[in-house]
Formats: sequence, C-alpha cells, structure tokens
Amino acid sequence: MSESILNAKLQASLASRESRSIRRRLPESTTSSALNLIDFTSNDYLSLSTSPILRKRFLSKLNASPDVLGSGGSRLLVNGSAHSAFEERLRTFFGAEAALLFNSGFDANVGFFSCIPQPGDAMVYDEYIHASVHDGMRASRVTDALYPFKHNDIVSFKHVLARVKRDHPNASVFVAVESLYSMDGTFAPLKEISEALDGKDMYLVVDEAHATGIYGPQGRGRVAELGLEDKVLARLHTFGKALAATGAVILTSTLIRDYLLNYARSLIYTTSLSNANVIAADCSFDLLVDGTAPQLASNLLELSVYFTNYLRSRLTNIPTSLLSLPEHLSSPHCPPSPIIPLMTSHPRPLSAALRVLGMNARPITWPTVPKGRDRVRVCLHAGNTQADVERLALAAVRWAEEMMTQLLRDDEAQVCEGEEKTSRRENNNGFKVTAKQAALKIGFLIVGGDIAGLACAVALRRVGHRVTVLEQDDVATLNKRRESSGPCRIAPNLSKILYHWGLANEVRSIAVKADQVHLLLYETGELLGTHRWGEGVLRDTQGEFLFTQHAALRHLLYELAVFSGAVVRLGTKVSTIDPVNQIVTLADSGEQLRADVIIGADGPTGLTRHLLRPVKEQLAAERMNMYR
Repeated sequence: MSESILNAKLQASLASRESRSIRRRLPESTTSSALNLIDFTSNDYLSLSTSPILRKRFLSKLNASPDVLGSGGSRLLVNGSAHSAFEERLRTFFGAEAALLFNSGFDANVGFFSCIPQPGDAMVYDEYIHASVHDGMRASRVTDALYPFKHNDIVSFKHVLARVKRDHPNASVFVAVESLYSMDGTFAPLKEISEALDGKDMYLVVDEAHATGIYGPQGRGRVAELGLEDKVLARLHTFGKALAATGAVILTSTLIRDYLLNYARSLIYTTSLSNANVIAADCSFDLLVDGTAPQLASNLLELSVYFTNYLRSRLTNIPTSLLSLPEHLSSPHCPPSPIIPLMTSHPRPLSAALRVLGMNARPITWPTVPKGRDRVRVCLHAGNTQADVERLALAAVRWAEEMMTQLLRDDEAQVCEGEEKTSRRENNNGFKVTAKQAALKIGFLIVGGDIAGLACAVALRRVGHRVTVLEQDDVATLNKRRESSGPCRIAPNLSKILYHWGLANEVRSIAVKADQVHLLLYETGELLGTHRWGEGVLRDTQGEFLFTQHAALRHLLYELAVFSGAVVRLGTKVSTIDPVNQIVTLADSGEQLRADVIIGADGPTGLTRHLLRPVKEQLAAERMNMYR
C-alpha cells in the first residue's frame, strides 16, 4: 500500500526540520536527579518540587481533604469547594478585585486574548511575547489590528502606540507583555509602559508566569513589587514553575471575570483542575505566606549575581559569538534573574559537553528564539550551590577554549604546502580570516587595547605571530563607554584594510557611508569648507568614507582579534616597561611578561610614549574642527 498524501507531507516537514537541526524531541523520561545531573534546565526556580517541607504539608492536607481525586468536570458544571476557596484566597493574597482559575498559563492567555478584545479594538505586544498570547490573538476578533514593538524598547513602544492611536482613534488598546521573559531573562519596563498609557481606553496585561514566587512582597510578582496593581487590567500568575504545582490564575475585574466565564472557550470546554492539583498549589502559597519561599527566592537571586559575575570575569578572551552573556546582564539597573542565557553559535555542542560533565542545561534555537540568537538556557534554582555554578562556568569556558583550539587546528590542517601558506575560517558573525603564515613566528606584547592596538593585533595574527594585548579597562568600564561612545570617522584607506580583512558586511552594519564631509569650526559652527571624495580616488583606494561610533568599531576589532587567536587581557594595567629586556610588569599582580617585541598603543599619555619622549609634552589647545 502506497504512503498516504498526509503521511508524506508530515514526513517531509519533519525531515526538513531534521536537516536544519531544529526538530524537537522529548528528552529522556527521567529526572536530572535520577541521572545524577545538576539541574540547570527546569523552571523549578525555588526547588520546591524536592522540598520535604512542601511534600509533608501537601500529604497532610491531601489526607485531610474530603475531595481528592478528579474535579467532576468543567467549572461551569461542578464548582468544587476547594476551587472556590482557593480562588478567594488568591484574590485576597494578590489584592485583586476578582480571580479566576485556569488549568494552565497557556489556557489563560488563549482564553483572555481570544475573547476580551472586541471588534474594532487593537492589540500591541512585545515581539518576544509568549506563544500562548499569539494563539489567543490569532483566535480573537481583532486579527487585522495586531502591532508588535521591539523587545523591551520603550521608544519603539511609544512609536507603535502613537500609530495605533492615529489609525484606531476609537479603539480600546490592549498591551501584552511578560514581566520576566522566559528565554532571555529580561524584565519588561513596566513602569515606563504604564506611564505611556495615558488614555482611558488603554489596558496593560502582564504575564507574571516566570516572576511568580520570586519577586515582590511574598512572591506576588513584579507588578506588586513596583506598586502598579492599579495600572494593570489583568495579571496572569502560574503555579507550575517556582511554585512546583499546576494551574494558573487571572487577576482582573469582576466584569472581566464574568465575561471570561461566558466566552473563554479554554475555560468553558475543559475539565477543571483536579482537587489534588488545587490542594498542591494551595500548599505552595502557604510557603509564600510563612516566609519559607521568600527566603529561597532571596538565596536564588544572590546566586544569580554570583554566577554572572564569576562567569563574566572568565570570558574576556572568548569571542562573544562563541560564548557570552547578554548585554543586559551588564546593566546596573537590571535586577538579577534565575534565567541566564549562555549565548553561543554552537548551542548543541555546548549542551552536550555540559551533560557529559554532569550538568543538564538545554540548547535553545530557532524557532523558539530568533535566528542568530541561539543559546544554552541556564535556569538557576534555590537548591543549586555556589560550587554548582562555579563548575558550570568553568566547564562552559573550558569548552569555549577547546572550541577555539579546534577551530585553529582545523585552519592549520587546511594550510597549503609552500613558503606562503594560507588558511581560511569563518565564524557565525561572518568573519573570514585569510592569513599568510610567517616563516618565523615572533611574540608580540601590545600595550593598549583600543582601535590601534586591536588592529595591530589582527594584522600580526593574520601572518601567524603570537600576540597578547594588555588593556587596563575592564569589561564593565568598556560597557559603560559603549553607552556614551563618541563618533569616529573611517577614511577610505582604513576601510580598504577592513574590507580586505573580510569585514565589509560587518563594517557597513555599524557605519553610514558619506561621499562628502563638511568641516565646521567646533566653537562657532562656522563652515570651513567641504571635501568630496572623487569616484576615481575611492576606486583607487578600494575603500569608502564612513562614519561610525568609536565603541562599535573597537568592539568589532576586539571580536576579530580574539577570533584570530590573539590573547586580549582586559583589566590589566601595566606598571613598568623594560625595553632592553623586553619585559612588561603588571601593576596589580607584579606579574612579568616577556616578548620579542613590545608595541605601544596606549595613547599620547601612556607609558610607551613616556619611554620614547621622557619630557612631558605640552599639548597646545588650538582650534577644533567638526565633521558633518
């Protein structure tokens, strides 16, 4: 019998996913503890699923309950006493007007967004909003008025909101966000979003699934932590993550609760939570109230800070495309999160390497996250120890170092025989490095890791020399400078070199092209003249005149230098340089580094400049020019 058309189509779809390494499969049917793996993957943030206190309380309440098995049907058919009492407890605990139980957070989001927005209304949502909200919106009656905004970007949000007000002046506008995003560990700017909703027909809906039990007074979530309860139309809290139970609740107005009871199909046409499920969730709230869970949450967030600091200090010589922490974790304004993505272009090999070493952290790829944003998602738990996270950090860094070695070894295997040997490699950022190997490899120490020092490092590594760059600024300082970075011009003779290094796409992505520049007197704005690059000159130089940010160009060169094999030591201040013996002494540790050649790239006031010209130069302040 020939294969059915349906089976052929299904098999083709699965085969397509298999070929792109995005086919999903269930993991082994056992627990991390049974496999002797440290759990860095589950959403059991407070480790309550293994809490003997919670287990004892649950069994005691279960034994005393008159109703244990099943629920009898839909809430509209059988409204169990346990369900009704638990809803009232939740309403009081969260200080809400009304509460309504759902079987899951997915059901709650689908139920709310499919029926509450009315014809003619509009919905605005964060581009990273959960799939359940998307399903609810698709099932709603406003599918022609769905407006995404860039993730956590308040400027983008205000721009989209203004467009919605203009295009739908008589609409009720619903804004959907998550307080804590499950794949990135980022926090919605709830206060700023709520302040932007200045109309009476604008409503904020917040999914608190991953914040419940961890943030706010007694684990009430980020909305309560920020005192925004009166600014939010509906809050979703789930019980299946930090609380180690099952189910969810929507906190909203009495009117909306009544409407959901009449129109939310994911509530009406399904059997409700079993009595045992409700009892289990009720026990978890006992631990929120008695202080047990809040103490666990405090320990968890302290562990998160410790882990990110411990790992960050060990990533300075690792290309960010290979292993890095997201930039938001460097912000002093970002609260600690139990969700910490390890960004990597090789998520499955990293996850596999960690598993071999006794740690379970799962790879996350497209379509769960955007293309180019692959990661190993680390979920920390109150039950993890500092030793556990140190082991995780060291294992990840060791894997990255081995990957770098393997990439270099693969390159060397491609080197052709002959006096001029070439090797080529490409990483996920698109860097293509073609290097002619020097017959005599020389060791270089470059003092200063700004644009000049890093460009020098790339050039030397391209011909196979050994290069170490010493930069006194640490990661935190460099990140701060990136936030307030000034402009930088790239002349054609420089862009030509960068293009020759295979960076054309990368440079153009961070720069804007100019065919002419206006020179103005900085103090007055007086136009001094205009310079236009002729087509013949540009053709001869094989470059372009570009403008970019200093920090953006520096970061690009840093990435390329590290990927090329240069060792870049950040936070490393030089105290003395001995040019006769080629020795550099470090300030903090007293460590002495020796090289064949020392290169000074530490600026006009640096140590190397002082060695060459011991007399302090008086730099006269003259007129300043400004480009436009």
